[in-house]
Amino acid sequence: MPRPIVVCKKYAILVHRWMGVLFCVLFAAWFVSGIVMMYWDFPQVRAEDRWRKAAGLDASQIRVTPVEALRQLHTGDTPAAVKLDTLEQQPVYRFAFRGRTETVGADTGVPVEDVTGDTALRIAATWVDQDPAAARVDFVRELDQWTVLPAIRRQLPFWKATFPDGQEVYVSQQTGAVAQHTTRGSRMGAYLGAIPHWLYFSALRKYSAEWRQTVIWLSAFGFVMNLLGLVVGVWMYSPAKRYRLRSGASSIPYSGQKHWHTMLGLVFGLFALTWVLSGMFSLNPLDWSRGTAAEGPARAL
Repeated sequence: MPRPIVVCKKYAILVHRWMGVLFCVLFAAWFVSGIVMMYWDFPQVRAEDRWRKAAGLDASQIRVTPVEALRQLHTGDTPAAVKLDTLEQQPVYRFAFRGRTETVGADTGVPVEDVTGDTALRIAATWVDQDPAAARVDFVRELDQWTVLPAIRRQLPFWKATFPDGQEVYVSQQTGAVAQHTTRGSRMGAYLGAIPHWLYFSALRKYSAEWRQTVIWLSAFGFVMNLLGLVVGVWMYSPAKRYRLRSGASSIPYSGQKHWHTMLGLVFGLFALTWVLSGMFSLNPLDWSRGTAAEGPARAL
């Protein structure tokens, strides 16, 4: 066998081995947390939760049109979305602008100021059907572990109400809407599932660009490790069983644990390779997919 090929094989095995040592814990955490995520996701308030817990909307109280309400804000900005909602029992319009949300009473046309702690406590207690007197209220200015999702962080700052049974409700000071709701169970499920799987540790996730690059590069290195393992496994596999071991002729030059590692790697390596590659592609590395398919309709709208 030509010496350059021997050298290439030697270093391919060496790099694969030591990358495996470095990445085995991360890959194990990704696999196990992925299984957990089949049953528990990252806690967040979904549309069906809002519908189920929303106060009844009395249409007879709506005396101001959205256009009239927008004029009361005295802004030249065009809202990206307008939502008819309730703040406690009052009907309100919520105007979503870039980086902020403004609220105007749909009955009075008067802009709603920032929600107070007492109002937020009543909203949170109603959401979880608990006694407000038993809760502790804190003002949250910075992102924490349960507010790192982009859809949640845009609603900062929050009033956070903590109840004796472990439920925590985050109410946006801007809008008075419940932005997040967690329980002891949902937090535990996230610690075992979504947080290690997505690397959603608040110290990293609060920096979106750095978090994205970390996940992309870890996935890229994991892809290289998998690819080298497959290449080496196929390279060393001998259908003619030319290797002579104590147990007899073999297609693989190893016995014991190394034999099973090679065989299982050849069987499951392709699945692991495509799995880690798809994880990297989901974050659009190098902006290779710019999502131009909807550009025409979006511009027309």
